[in-house]
Amino acid sequence: MSSHETLILDQFTRQAVPFSTAAAIRNEEALQRIVQMAEAGPEDTSLDVACGPGLLACAFARVVRHATGIDLTPAMLEQAREVQRQRGLHNLTWAAR
Repeated sequence: MSSHETLILDQFTRQAVPFSTAAAIRNEEALQRIVQMAEAGPEDTSLDVACGPGLLACAFARVVRHATGIDLTPAMLEQAREVQRQRGLHNLTWAAR
């Protein structure tokens, strides 16, 4: 892993919980607007690259066949799995980079 990637991993690991709980990114209306603009439906799959705490991937999972979230930071993916669990979603896959 390069020093740049190490720095990114360190910073986003520290920010995982505060970022995932920030009101601005938890705005359900905004998340739903993105899903609607994408015109996603039950036959679609979605990919969220640099998914962070998985909020957008979870929003897509409500309407698509399967959603995948990819992130470099394991701490962000832990937050994403928790959001998935809280929302009772089963059609998601999380991947580290």
